[in-house]
Amino acid sequence: MTTDIFFRVAWTDPRLNVSWISDTSQFKKGYVNLAGSEADSLWKPNIYFLAAVDESTPDEVSISQFLRVYGNGTVFFSRRVLLQTRCPLDLSLFPLDSQFCSICFESYEYDDSEQLISWRDPDDQILSSEDTATFVIRPLARRTSRTVFWPELDANYTTLCFKVSMQRKVLMYLITMYLPSMALVVLSWISFWIEKNAVPARAGLTITTVLAQITLITGTANKFPSIADLKLGDIYMIVNFFFVFGALIEFAMVTGDSNSRTASKTARIRLRFWNKVVEHTSVATEADLDPVREGPADSCRRMKERYLDVDSVSKRVFPACFVVWNVLYFAIGFSLSRMSEESRHFHPKTAS
Repeated sequence: MTTDIFFRVAWTDPRLNVSWISDTSQFKKGYVNLAGSEADSLWKPNIYFLAAVDESTPDEVSISQFLRVYGNGTVFFSRRVLLQTRCPLDLSLFPLDSQFCSICFESYEYDDSEQLISWRDPDDQILSSEDTATFVIRPLARRTSRTVFWPELDANYTTLCFKVSMQRKVLMYLITMYLPSMALVVLSWISFWIEKNAVPARAGLTITTVLAQITLITGTANKFPSIADLKLGDIYMIVNFFFVFGALIEFAMVTGDSNSRTASKTARIRLRFWNKVVEHTSVATEADLDPVREGPADSCRRMKERYLDVDSVSKRVFPACFVVWNVLYFAIGFSLSRMSEESRHFHPKTAS
């Protein structure tokens, strides 16, 4: 995580106490400001940021530093820092997740017996809420202060931390992932309304939606964060793929049964034809002359009813199951995200 912050610290240096001097013309306002380059000549607390990958200041040092010395020896120092820190992320609920990052700092050279650091006002707001392309960033009111004993140095060191909450924006993923996947699932249902004999049309539609869904899954997997475990978004895409694949299976069942029924009907017609031939050439019983009591018209009618039943059931079952799936997914997903946010807010992990 890269953060642009103004690190401000105040301390009291008895050596800079000039209140006993009679001529304090330079301290008419009670303080004197020093240029950023002059700050290097004064003693400053040796404080470093934990888990920092990179820490830098802008090129214009005089603009990036500010130092003010008061007459009683109090020094106020402000420095702009471009800070890049490691932030462990839990992406199991992606893209309905919320992330929390801690920024901690402590004294590097001096222990608590020589330099004790603390928050000036623990309830004072450090950051204001900001929007980025993918997150809504807001600071948490909770700030921590802990003391760690180092047995190797036989000294205590105080660590100060504050936590930042990053709520992921779902709108971008709704447009690029959820809506296209929903559209492909709904598009696959059009085959239920196409005549069963239009095999090329139904085959082209169902196979195209399956391939498009696979392409969408691959594209989102390459574009979004990649981890070893399944994310919540991956589960949604996989289940939607099975909805599309189910439409392909339904088409195969209807088409396969249609071909079988057509072959059976042809065989029955041929058998009836040969029965008519036998009727004029020999004496036969009623069973011999008409072993098939169901006529071709009846067989076609029953076959049509069966096909219409399969498609009509699919027209109702697929949309109903898909609506239930989406309601459960988003309800459970947002609920888990809120529970995770509350758990990590009230039981924060301390930085190590």
